[in-house]
Amino acid sequence: MKHGFIKVAAATPRVTVADCKANGEEILKAIHEMEKEHVKLMVFPEFCITGYTCHDLFLQRCLLDSAWDELLHIAEETRETDALIFVGLPLRHRGKLYNVAAALNHAESWDLCRRLIFRIIMSFMSRDSLQVQRKKMWNLWTS
Repeated sequence: MKHGFIKVAAATPRVTVADCKANGEEILKAIHEMEKEHVKLMVFPEFCITGYTCHDLFLQRCLLDSAWDELLHIAEETRETDALIFVGLPLRHRGKLYNVAAALNHAESWDLCRRLIFRIIMSFMSRDSLQVQRKKMWNLWTS
Protein backbone atom coordinates (compact mmCIF):
# COMPACT_ATOMS: atom_id res chain seq x y z
CA MET A 1 0.00 0.00 0.00
CA LYS A 2 1.33 3.38 -0.99
CA HIS A 3 -0.23 6.60 0.38
CA GLY A 4 -3.25 4.60 1.57
CA PHE A 5 -4.05 3.18 -1.87
CA ILE A 6 -3.94 -0.33 -3.25
CA LYS A 7 -3.50 -1.47 -6.84
CA VAL A 8 -6.61 -2.88 -8.49
CA ALA A 9 -6.59 -4.71 -11.82
CA ALA A 10 -9.02 -6.45 -14.13
CA ALA A 11 -7.81 -9.11 -16.52
CA THR A 12 -9.35 -10.82 -19.51
CA PRO A 13 -7.60 -14.16 -20.02
CA ARG A 14 -7.65 -16.06 -23.31
CA VAL A 15 -10.62 -18.39 -22.87
CA THR A 16 -11.33 -21.71 -24.56
CA VAL A 17 -15.02 -22.60 -24.35
CA ALA A 18 -15.66 -25.53 -21.96
CA ASP A 19 -11.93 -26.18 -21.33
CA CYS A 20 -11.72 -25.36 -17.64
CA LYS A 21 -8.17 -26.66 -17.25
CA ALA A 22 -6.76 -24.46 -20.04
CA ASN A 23 -8.76 -21.47 -18.81
CA GLY A 24 -7.48 -22.02 -15.27
CA GLU A 25 -3.89 -21.94 -16.53
CA GLU A 26 -4.56 -18.66 -18.37
CA ILE A 27 -6.10 -17.21 -15.21
CA LEU A 28 -3.08 -18.29 -13.16
CA LYS A 29 -0.71 -16.68 -15.70
CA ALA A 30 -2.62 -13.40 -15.37
CA ILE A 31 -2.60 -13.65 -11.57
CA HIS A 32 1.18 -14.14 -11.52
CA GLU A 33 1.66 -11.16 -13.85
CA MET A 34 -0.52 -8.96 -11.63
CA GLU A 35 1.28 -10.26 -8.55
CA LYS A 36 4.57 -8.96 -9.98
CA GLU A 37 2.93 -5.52 -10.18
CA HIS A 38 1.82 -5.75 -6.51
CA VAL A 39 -1.89 -5.78 -7.35
CA LYS A 40 -4.03 -6.41 -4.25
CA LEU A 41 -7.48 -6.73 -5.87
CA MET A 42 -7.71 -8.90 -9.01
CA VAL A 43 -10.95 -9.21 -10.96
CA PHE A 44 -11.73 -11.63 -13.79
CA PRO A 45 -14.83 -11.81 -16.05
CA GLU A 46 -17.92 -13.86 -15.33
CA PHE A 47 -17.64 -17.45 -16.54
CA CYS A 48 -13.89 -17.01 -17.07
CA ILE A 49 -13.32 -20.60 -15.91
CA THR A 50 -15.77 -22.15 -18.42
CA GLY A 51 -16.17 -19.57 -21.14
CA TYR A 52 -19.31 -17.50 -21.54
CA THR A 53 -20.89 -19.17 -24.56
CA CYS A 54 -21.31 -22.75 -23.33
CA HIS A 55 -25.06 -22.74 -24.10
CA ASP A 56 -26.58 -26.04 -22.99
CA LEU A 57 -23.22 -27.29 -21.70
CA PHE A 58 -24.05 -25.34 -18.54
CA LEU A 59 -26.59 -28.11 -17.92
CA GLN A 60 -23.90 -30.83 -17.96
CA ARG A 61 -22.61 -32.08 -14.62
CA CYS A 62 -19.20 -32.76 -16.21
CA LEU A 63 -18.67 -29.06 -17.01
CA LEU A 64 -19.92 -27.91 -13.61
CA ASP A 65 -17.67 -30.40 -11.78
CA SER A 66 -14.69 -29.40 -13.92
CA ALA A 67 -15.30 -25.71 -13.17
CA TRP A 68 -15.49 -26.40 -9.43
CA ASP A 69 -12.31 -28.50 -9.51
CA GLU A 70 -10.51 -25.73 -11.39
CA LEU A 71 -11.67 -23.15 -8.83
CA LEU A 72 -10.12 -25.31 -6.10
CA HIS A 73 -6.94 -25.63 -8.17
CA ILE A 74 -6.71 -21.85 -8.63
CA ALA A 75 -7.31 -21.36 -4.91
CA GLU A 76 -4.52 -23.79 -4.04
CA GLU A 77 -2.09 -22.30 -6.57
CA THR A 78 -2.69 -18.79 -5.19
CA ARG A 79 -2.28 -19.79 -1.55
CA GLU A 80 0.75 -17.49 -1.18
CA THR A 81 -0.69 -14.63 -3.27
CA ASP A 82 -1.35 -11.55 -1.15
CA ALA A 83 -4.48 -10.40 -2.97
CA LEU A 84 -8.23 -10.73 -3.11
CA ILE A 85 -9.10 -12.51 -6.36
CA PHE A 86 -12.54 -12.71 -8.03
CA VAL A 87 -13.16 -15.37 -10.68
CA GLY A 88 -16.43 -16.30 -12.36
CA LEU A 89 -17.92 -19.75 -12.86
CA PRO A 90 -21.27 -21.58 -13.01
CA LEU A 91 -22.34 -23.39 -9.85
CA ARG A 92 -25.17 -25.83 -9.21
CA HIS A 93 -26.55 -25.60 -5.70
CA ARG A 94 -29.69 -27.31 -4.39
CA GLY A 95 -30.98 -28.00 -7.88
CA LYS A 96 -30.47 -24.47 -9.18
CA LEU A 97 -27.81 -23.12 -11.50
CA TYR A 98 -26.01 -19.91 -10.54
CA ASN A 99 -23.53 -17.56 -12.15
CA VAL A 100 -21.12 -16.88 -9.29
CA ALA A 101 -18.10 -14.74 -8.60
CA ALA A 102 -15.87 -16.62 -6.19
CA ALA A 103 -13.77 -14.42 -3.92
CA LEU A 104 -10.44 -16.10 -3.12
CA ASN A 105 -7.82 -15.06 -0.61
CA HIS A 106 -4.95 -17.26 0.58
CA ALA A 107 -6.64 -20.44 -0.74
CA GLU A 108 -9.91 -19.67 1.00
CA SER A 109 -13.20 -18.98 -0.73
CA TRP A 110 -14.68 -16.04 1.15
CA ASP A 111 -17.96 -15.82 -0.60
CA LEU A 112 -19.83 -16.90 -3.68
CA CYS A 113 -21.77 -13.97 -5.10
CA ARG A 114 -24.69 -15.68 -6.84
CA ARG A 115 -27.30 -14.88 -9.41
CA LEU A 116 -29.37 -17.16 -11.56
CA ILE A 117 -27.90 -17.77 -14.98
CA PHE A 118 -31.21 -18.73 -16.55
CA ARG A 119 -31.47 -15.36 -18.34
CA ILE A 120 -27.89 -15.57 -19.59
CA ILE A 121 -28.45 -19.01 -21.08
CA MET A 122 -31.72 -17.91 -22.64
CA SER A 123 -30.13 -14.85 -24.23
CA PHE A 124 -28.03 -17.17 -26.39
CA MET A 125 -30.87 -19.45 -27.45
CA SER A 126 -32.80 -19.07 -30.69
CA ARG A 127 -36.59 -19.00 -30.51
CA ASP A 128 -36.81 -22.52 -31.97
CA SER A 129 -34.85 -24.09 -29.14
CA LEU A 130 -36.22 -21.87 -26.37
CA GLN A 131 -39.06 -24.24 -25.44
CA VAL A 132 -36.68 -27.23 -25.29
CA GLN A 133 -34.23 -25.28 -23.13
CA ARG A 134 -36.98 -24.16 -20.74
CA LYS A 135 -37.96 -27.79 -20.25
CA LYS A 136 -34.30 -28.77 -19.63
CA MET A 137 -33.90 -25.94 -17.10
CA TRP A 138 -37.13 -26.99 -15.34
CA ASN A 139 -35.94 -30.58 -15.12
CA LEU A 140 -32.54 -29.43 -13.80
CA TRP A 141 -34.11 -27.24 -11.10
CA THR A 142 -36.64 -29.81 -9.99
CA SER A 143 -34.18 -32.71 -9.78
